[in-house]
Amino acid sequence: MLRELGKNLKNEKGQMALVTVVTILAAGVVLVAALGILTFNEIKKINNVEKSEQSYYAAEAGIEDAILRVRRNMSYPTSPTTYTLSVGSSTATVEITLPLENLNIISIGDSENRIRKVAVNMNATPSNINSNFNYGVQVGAGGLVMAANSKVLGNVYSNGKIEGASSHPEIIGDAFSAGGLIDLMDIVKTEPAASDGNGHSNTINNSNMEGTPFCKFGAGNNKLCTPASDPSNIPLPLTPEDIEILQNQAASGGEQSTTTISGSGNTLGPRKIDGDLIISSNSELTVTGTIWVTGDITLNSNILIKLDPAFGTDSGAFVATEEIVIDSNVTVCGSDGGSGNTCNPNVSESYIMFLSTSTSSSSSDPAISMSANTDAAILYSSAGLTKVNANTDVFEITAFQLEIESNASVSYVSGLADTDFSSGPGGVFSINSWKEVQ
Repeated sequence: MLRELGKNLKNEKGQMALVTVVTILAAGVVLVAALGILTFNEIKKINNVEKSEQSYYAAEAGIEDAILRVRRNMSYPTSPTTYTLSVGSSTATVEITLPLENLNIISIGDSENRIRKVAVNMNATPSNINSNFNYGVQVGAGGLVMAANSKVLGNVYSNGKIEGASSHPEIIGDAFSAGGLIDLMDIVKTEPAASDGNGHSNTINNSNMEGTPFCKFGAGNNKLCTPASDPSNIPLPLTPEDIEILQNQAASGGEQSTTTISGSGNTLGPRKIDGDLIISSNSELTVTGTIWVTGDITLNSNILIKLDPAFGTDSGAFVATEEIVIDSNVTVCGSDGGSGNTCNPNVSESYIMFLSTSTSSSSSDPAISMSANTDAAILYSSAGLTKVNANTDVFEITAFQLEIESNASVSYVSGLADTDFSSGPGGVFSINSWKEVQ
């Protein structure tokens, strides 16, 4: 009996020990599982934080890239258009929305679908735009007409026709017509051993070339056509966005109404003039920044216009929404200055451009007209006619349509192939807000 009881007690103790062991093991498994889940969640949390930070830094990098592009006037999409920037293993999708005086930049960083967004609002007016004036004369679809004894010392490219006169005006260099016709022209080499003096057009008639007439059809020329592909249309050097930058440069300096300048000691710019700008005869003006006139610009006779020396190697600009009238005996100098009717040697290769966005194409009322005995400027009519009258000498002309009258000449300066137009000393950049958004 006692033996049986002892045996039962031993069995119960064994069962209790087994239960205890199983319980401890189960508790251990639960604890390990709990610790594993906590560890996994903590690792996942750390990874999320890391990826979120990477996403934020990518968004910041996108903002800084966009600001750099605006400040240095590098290419960037606008109104609004996005571009994507790779930042390590992350990406930033950047959107820039104009206008420059109220520029909005949004950058969305993405690191493995962890999204952070940063937004900036700023006023941005870059100090420079770079332009390539590669031809003595470049003309749009309106074409080029040259009168007797007129001359271009430099290459000519026209998206329209190039038409001369019976006395055969001269182009010294090469002439290209994407408009399909060169007529009544003399095309001359820059020097006897040069490879230029060529005409390039579908049809060349009644013209003399020291070089080669590259054409499909020709009649009345001094040489037979050498077959070649027709020249293609090329865009004018300044885009609408470039012109808007110039206008914003001017507006950054403030606004005033119709202005008349007379006498000496005058300075102006950067400035927007809401109305007309009139510079009276026998006056002098020092340009200290880009000038945008929403009306007409009238430069009367015997005036001197020069850039402030602070421009250095940069160039300056007058921009007119309407017409520009340049009277006789107007002297235009770069940053090296001048006096009376004479410019100092242009060591800095600095220039002043007169640009009109007028669409006027009437010969009696052109977008830009330049009278006798005026020289040393760049003329640019983006959508209308430029008319250059007798006894003028211009550095470069770009126009939708161009008429060069008798005894007028264009003398191309090689430094114009890489010209920076500045708003004056420094641009305007102010950041109004920079923050993370949802």
